[in-house]
Amino acid sequence: MRLALTQRLRDLRRYYQGCQGRDLGEFYDLESRLPYFDHAGWILGRHKRQVLLQWIRAQQVQGPILELGSGIGTLARQLAAQGYHVVAVDISAAKTAKARRLSTSYFPAVQHFVGDLMRFGTGSALDQDIQRAYAGPTCRQFHVLLAADVLEHVPQPPAQIVTHLHSLLTPQGRLFVTVPSRLCLNDPGHIWKLLPEEWERVFVAHGFRIQQKRMSRLYWYRLPTPLPLAMVYELHPVHHT
Repeated sequence: MRLALTQRLRDLRRYYQGCQGRDLGEFYDLESRLPYFDHAGWILGRHKRQVLLQWIRAQQVQGPILELGSGIGTLARQLAAQGYHVVAVDISAAKTAKARRLSTSYFPAVQHFVGDLMRFGTGSALDQDIQRAYAGPTCRQFHVLLAADVLEHVPQPPAQIVTHLHSLLTPQGRLFVTVPSRLCLNDPGHIWKLLPEEWERVFVAHGFRIQQKRMSRLYWYRLPTPLPLAMVYELHPVHHT
């Protein structure tokens, strides 16, 4: 027991040293071992997931939903429970393994894959894994793309990230993203500490129109608190002729 406690404290110290200069797959594998993380994520993300589900349901979805940075699959399973098919991608092998265990009853409506979202759609090993799973050509563009609490964790420049996401959408597609409020900028996993209004300038400058936005808040015993957690966006691609 003492050895287990010592290891847990060591993991906590390593995690809170942050992700800068580290292999991100290893960093999020470490995060998956923290005893409180999944429970905290469920609580903190409750309102955010409600908003996303409401907005996604507002229009018909063609084909599967692509979720990037899917973690342990909480949102993917909620989508599957409402009849959607989800291709879920995360950089952490440990989180993906847990997601697969938790999503067994939803298979094949939800399928989880390990990979770097910036490699998706480039002919990478991730594309090949998805192609094998679906026994057909890899889908390179999606009608609905989700990246909740993801953009701030990706090491590439924000303009490059947003441009890449744009390339993964159909011309009539919808991109749903969330970014941290000022209150939540300093998470150990955040590489980019941009405020929502700064992300908005990146979105607009690199091919998107902001369809709607809403700040998610912490709910405590089903009651909203004043604490802002993440700005939720629905973005539509702009195609210039």
